[in-house]
Amino acid sequence: MSMLLTTVLLCAQTDVLERWGSLLYEVETARLAEEDVAAEVKAGADEKALRGFRAKDVEPRRRRIQELAKALEVEATPAVVRERFAAAKKKHAESLEKDPAARIRWTERQIHELYAPLVTLNARGFAAVKGYQKLAEAGDGERALWKVWAAREFLPRNEATRNVIEAKLFLVEGEGLSEPFLDFLLHQHSWARRHARWEAEKGDYDWGSRTNWPVAFSMECEKTYQALLDRRARLVAGEK
Repeated sequence: MSMLLTTVLLCAQTDVLERWGSLLYEVETARLAEEDVAAEVKAGADEKALRGFRAKDVEPRRRRIQELAKALEVEATPAVVRERFAAAKKKHAESLEKDPAARIRWTERQIHELYAPLVTLNARGFAAVKGYQKLAEAGDGERALWKVWAAREFLPRNEATRNVIEAKLFLVEGEGLSEPFLDFLLHQHSWARRHARWEAEKGDYDWGSRTNWPVAFSMECEKTYQALLDRRARLVAGEK
């Protein structure tokens, strides 16, 4: 196969992979959203009060899933989409093996477009937590201070992290969204939904997500980032 044909094939496979990534993101986050709401109702939340959330978040997501699934001609169930995304990743990886230069470029995209931004956002998040803790220890009104930092630091950064994953999921290392990535998306979704309800109803909540920050997510991002840097160095040196 000529180098030109290989390049054309890789471009086509990357485009397909990106579309599968978009569908996988929507399917997984829709599932997490439903599970999150169900858990809130089970814990005693007013189901009627959550209907507006379903109308604004879950239903539009379902429509996007239907549109993407129709374009890809697939049944949009989590199991099927995960399987098809993994198959697309495997096929793409096999093509990369035949083109060392393309494999370097792909690794660099994974580094610069997905994992480096995630590592940076996570590091800034940890720095913000330390900054908050330092002020709280000084006695600056812990509750009021947390509200300010949550609104100005933690929630926006979580959203930025989610946006990176949504846009660049197709670059993820491995064959799909790992449990730590799913745990982060649930954490972000839960907190954003709770905060949105508070802003609309002016009630009260604990100013946090239903789930704790997934430390394994930060660890996986850092570990994969370092592994990709090592891989790039080996590939540039002509090693496999």
